[in-house]
Amino acid sequence: MDIGSEFYEYMVQDNVLISYAGQFDSNLLSALASNIENNIKSNPVIAKKIYKIFIELTHNISLYSLERIVTEKIPEGVGCGTIILKEFNDYYLLTSANMASKIDIDPIIERCSAINSLSREQLRDYKRQQRKLPSSRKGGGNIGLIQVALTADNPLDFKHVTLNEGEYFYLVSVKINKNATGEE
Repeated sequence: MDIGSEFYEYMVQDNVLISYAGQFDSNLLSALASNIENNIKSNPVIAKKIYKIFIELTHNISLYSLERIVTEKIPEGVGCGTIILKEFNDYYLLTSANMASKIDIDPIIERCSAINSLSREQLRDYKRQQRKLPSSRKGGGNIGLIQVALTADNPLDFKHVTLNEGEYFYLVSVKINKNATGEE
């Protein structure tokens, strides 16, 4: 089965609290963030974790998605992608997906692999090191995925598939345990 079929099956399975595909502008992000808070009222610590992770993942879509919608207000375009929040018995799963170029996908794969290979303390050190670096070529701060892993206290699950020469579809998923503490 290819990643496209797997992703479609994932999108239509049960347990979906939020599912959105389209452009990621600030108005939409605000509405989706409010929806997260409303869906997870029973546990404010977990709601806050999911909100933080949601902001990081959707910010990555906004900045790095190869698919863009250009408007009069935003001539450089707004990134397009998908975000899905699912609930299971013991955890929530937040997944982002979007198109990426070759120049963006290689560093993402490298960064996700590095993040997953580090302990919690090593991740904190890595985050401090990355903060000292100049912003990425698109204005990102180099720490978003590190912060996602620290906030979730779980590894990143990432997959990608080549669509065309230089174009990729990639997913980043992270599990947030329902019994998680407020530590980051």
